Amino acid sequence: MKEITIDKTGNKPLYLQVFLQIKNEILQGRMKANEKLPSIRQLAATLEVNNDTIVQAYKLLEQEELVLSHRGKGTYVKSSDKELKEGGRRENNIIWDFANASPHPETFQVEEFKKIINEILDRDRGDTFTYQASEGYYPLRESIAQYLKKLSIKSNIHEIHIISGAQQGIDIVTKGLLELGDVVIIERPSYPGARKAFEARGAKLIEIPMEADGMNMDDLEKAMKRYLPKFIYVLPNFHNPTGISYSLKKRKRLLELAEQHDSIIIEDDYLSDFHFGYKKRIPLKALDELDRVIYIKSFSKIFMPGFRLGFLISPREYERRIIDAKQSADLFTMGLVQRSFDLIFRRGFWRKQLIKMEEYYRKGFYETVEGIKKYIPKEISYTIPQGTLYFWLKLPPGYHSQALFYEAMKRGIAITPGKEFFLEHKNSSYFRITYGNLKTQDILPGLEELGRLLSEFLKDFHRKDMENTSLPYY
Repeated sequence: MKEITIDKTGNKPLYLQVFLQIKNEILQGRMKANEKLPSIRQLAATLEVNNDTIVQAYKLLEQEELVLSHRGKGTYVKSSDKELKEGGRRENNIIWDFANASPHPETFQVEEFKKIINEILDRDRGDTFTYQASEGYYPLRESIAQYLKKLSIKSNIHEIHIISGAQQGIDIVTKGLLELGDVVIIERPSYPGARKAFEARGAKLIEIPMEADGMNMDDLEKAMKRYLPKFIYVLPNFHNPTGISYSLKKRKRLLELAEQHDSIIIEDDYLSDFHFGYKKRIPLKALDELDRVIYIKSFSKIFMPGFRLGFLISPREYERRIIDAKQSADLFTMGLVQRSFDLIFRRGFWRKQLIKMEEYYRKGFYETVEGIKKYIPKEISYTIPQGTLYFWLKLPPGYHSQALFYEAMKRGIAITPGKEFFLEHKNSSYFRITYGNLKTQDILPGLEELGRLLSEFLKDFHRKDMENTSLPYY
């Protein structure tokens, strides 16, 4: 890797400068697969920045699936291949990418967005590129307050903070409110990006197992009495990775327990806008009468993910600490992006995009359901969720998904092994698939090929063979 240089006097956030330079090294092939990145402490010392700057850069690299972090070992290049070619194929021979949940580029309404960008530049000219308030562009926050009414969320505009995606929102909350040694309760399994953010701040993590309708509330109550957690992190709608949505009974109980034990709930909402014909799911925040929920919403699964825009709602008592944490991260979210999204809301373009994306995801969801029922061997267990991007499958006892992951790669199929979603990060019998980045017509052929692979895998990889491998299984 060539030497990284940063400009501390410019407007571009330091972590973004680091991220972009390493990303370019990987995509240009100058950093090879499995090459180890400098340690966070080492690179921070070399660049004379704080550790958080490098942590944020590495997290962005991991979000874009360019690197993998191994607890206690470091961060390694996952792939030096260039990104998607025409038709969604990667140069590393991945044909069916069931690991990447980002919407396919064909869903991006580029021409409409070009008109909005030009209108903003004509209207605001140089003001577009001036410094913005850390909490966000005021007209956009007004637009989001109106949008929240449709989600049954009551909000004050001063509680809304614009962020560069959900991951930054989680980082800001942890930086502003979490102290070394604080306890955070997470679901088991859970979204790894959040878990790593909590770990980076020195939190003690407690996992509570997921059931068919949400966390086990008896286990949660016992853990809360014992550990008095600062945060409870949940994805109550279309949970990642299981696809589960919490029942109304468990939502209410979760809020009651948070109040009883003086805990803050962090709700991560990425897809409650869509329900694919099932019963509409409202955010947990809509039931929050006692201001116990910090609500984080990303637009990456609805709009162009590369624009990295979202927002969070925090109780007023935390407003100053959230703003301070945002300023220490990147001062403000890019003005052009914020003004664009404001116009998208005000012009009614947002509603059109929601309709288009719901249709896109609906087709993908039902194609995936059909393909799983038709092609996945009966030995593989799964539950069909009520609308989501993610499907959570389980191999029979004695098999683990890390071995399946390697075999799938050889066949041009990408899946996500289950160990990524568990705290101990051991190999697991679970694995996750998603249809988000696939064209609808590619889903059934991909699942047919995955089904063939699974049949061969179950026949060839007996438990005895697994016990002889150097890869442990969960």
